[in-house]
Amino acid sequence: MDFAVNQRAGGLYVYRIYDDFWFYTHNSELCADAWKEMMRYAALVGITFNMKKTGGNFLSFDSEMGRFVVDQSSVDTHIAELRRQLSSAKSVFGFVNYLEFFRRNFAQPASCFGLVHVDEVISTFARILKEVFAETNGSVVLKVQQLIETRFGIKNIPAGGCFLSISKGGLEIVNPIVSLMTVRDHLRNAKPETNFVTLMSNDQHTYQAAKEAWLSGQGEGKIDTFMSFEEYVLGRETRLTSWGSECRSSLGDG
Repeated sequence: MDFAVNQRAGGLYVYRIYDDFWFYTHNSELCADAWKEMMRYAALVGITFNMKKTGGNFLSFDSEMGRFVVDQSSVDTHIAELRRQLSSAKSVFGFVNYLEFFRRNFAQPASCFGLVHVDEVISTFARILKEVFAETNGSVVLKVQQLIETRFGIKNIPAGGCFLSISKGGLEIVNPIVSLMTVRDHLRNAKPETNFVTLMSNDQHTYQAAKEAWLSGQGEGKIDTFMSFEEYVLGRETRLTSWGSECRSSLGDG
């Protein structure tokens, strides 16, 4: 399947970790081609994809709020899956590796997501830990210490050892909340959700003004009809300069 996608979607790569895989590119047409090829391959060999886990990650775009939000219902589904995986982990390292899944799928903090994204992910991580490790009040370290004691009879493993890198003899447990807290101040003024709502509102006004100007004869053509609003906003990525400026600002380029 990976090779088929690569050949049919302009050299796009499919990346895999355990039973999760993804592909990405700025070109929406290539993404569509990749997904079409994956579905074709699945039908050919008789497999199916779990559509509840398909879509990229735990973020979805809320057009009314003008920002990406955490899909809490999807998180709930994966909390149940994580419990199952942790209960069947055959080693301590395997146990720790399963914990990395959520950290990879909330997207990295960025100006384009804003401070509200960071705060929402922090609160979601706190909820995940409390629900998955309810018996240790949300403490991963305490759960790992109990696991080591149960399996190997070794008591009082230092908490610090759990955070040390594997190369130094530790388990390299990462608390995602700590790293997220360190970037909050850098994103304090990043509020793309406000800007997006403003831009969407402005689109209505600029569209109406352009339509009135065209129908009054100020346009270059002589057609007495004007494009629909739906067609007009298709130019957000290619023709509307206000959206281009906001995109560059969100990416830190202007």
